[in-house]
Amino acid sequence: KQFLNILLAIQIIQIFSTILSTNTIMSEYENIINHVGRYNWLISSIATILIFMIASKLKNFNLKNLFYISIFFLSCMVIWFSLKNIVDFYSSETRASLYNLDVFRDSAFFLNHQMPRVTGLSRSIIFLYVVTFFLSQNTQWKTRIYLYITLIILGSLIFLYQSKYALISYFIINIIFYFNFLDKKKGRKIIILLFISQIVLFFSLSSSRIIIDNFKSLELQSQNQELNEKKNKEDIRHFRKFENLHKKGIGLAEHIILSGRAELWLKAFDFIKHRPFLGYGSMSDRHLLNKERINNNFLVNPVSNAFIYSFLSGGVFCLFLFLLFWWNLKKRILTLIDIKYISNNYE
Repeated sequence: KQFLNILLAIQIIQIFSTILSTNTIMSEYENIINHVGRYNWLISSIATILIFMIASKLKNFNLKNLFYISIFFLSCMVIWFSLKNIVDFYSSETRASLYNLDVFRDSAFFLNHQMPRVTGLSRSIIFLYVVTFFLSQNTQWKTRIYLYITLIILGSLIFLYQSKYALISYFIINIIFYFNFLDKKKGRKIIILLFISQIVLFFSLSSSRIIIDNFKSLELQSQNQELNEKKNKEDIRHFRKFENLHKKGIGLAEHIILSGRAELWLKAFDFIKHRPFLGYGSMSDRHLLNKERINNNFLVNPVSNAFIYSFLSGGVFCLFLFLLFWWNLKKRILTLIDIKYISNNYE
């Protein structure tokens, strides 16, 4: 109840801040249709919170069912968009990593909306990876084989997408898994075999572009074959690019580690200091921080920090409630990463 009430209060604050933002600099960035569209996430969030509130009051209703439903839809999303990314990865004849695919390619849109970026998909995959690993340690052997195969596929996608924070999370959770195994030898064996299988599958997917290109070259006309053969001589890049010709020293280090987020965070505080109590409403970071990118039809970058976003969109009151939410959640997080606790309470 406490968690849900805090989250509901955050959404209500953002509704008022979005309404009042029409009298701020936001009016220069949006028309009426764009303004109405900013309520989409708030309505979705409130609807989800109300579903949990109503479900908690129903007799003989197990709240775990909502969790299973969420896992199902999250899995469908990951499968569908991962398949689209992999198909584009092969059909584009790119020599770069999948991470560096053009986000504005025609096939990167679904129902007239941009597909989730690989960084967002990677976070979803990490979540599914944790859940699947927990389940694999509390099931019969036959079921466990299928779950291990799922872990191999999910892990290979993490390496294929190459989101820095997903990769860091991957290694951290594996360390946590290892130290929570009662039988360390067994745990070490499972984690190492999974890691090797995931790496092998990743390199197989990345390298198989050569085979696909060879099949395509047979169907090309002679004048195009020369171009294709020249392209085949280019080295395949299995890993994403980190270099930036416009940055050096500390700027380059920040680009490699934070991918330019520090600049966005500093820019966000320039707006926050002018409206610290009410903020600019839902999704305001997409407009305030990306004026030049929107004008040039470039990819829009969100602020990429939940705490700064809550401050920018809902003001200091929204930030306080968000911090309160995480403060109350900290013990639950520490419990959730304990496999022994899950093992003892799974049944």
